[in-house]
Amino acid sequence: MTLVGLALLIGRPDGDFSGLTALLGAGSACFYAIIVLAAKQAARAYSPMAVTSLHAPISAGVLLLCFGDRVLPPTVDGGTLLVLVGGIVCGLIGNILFHTGLRHVPTAAAAALTYLEPLTASLVGWAFFSETLTPVALGGGLLVLVAGAWVAAERRAILQAVPLRAAAR
Repeated sequence: MTLVGLALLIGRPDGDFSGLTALLGAGSACFYAIIVLAAKQAARAYSPMAVTSLHAPISAGVLLLCFGDRVLPPTVDGGTLLVLVGGIVCGLIGNILFHTGLRHVPTAAAAALTYLEPLTASLVGWAFFSETLTPVALGGGLLVLVAGAWVAAERRAILQAVPLRAAAR
């Protein structure tokens, strides 16, 4: 159900299908899953700030290796400062909150929640960058939300049922 929702969400408004978009989205999802699972493991030994700081320099280094000085802003103006503030608020603070919460969430639930990332990206694109969200895309986003809620509710039901079985013995 989630994959169908994601397919509907990434569909283009003109009804065309972009294989490149799907490929890049799949790559992003794979790397995001690796990051979540690695962060979950790292959170056992490191603070949320340490976990966040582990991947930031590596990411910056890879960007500089791949694109050179083109990734650096040519001048520091209001737009550059806005990007830096966004990076601090959404990047640094968001990651610290994410890694703090990840410590308290079972791995299966964390994996299910990663499907919300494309939905969130679509909503941010619509709200701040004038991207189009079609009714089909909104329906796909709703499917992703329903599937995530279903997984979370099923996990909670299993956890609640286990103590009941143990008490019955």
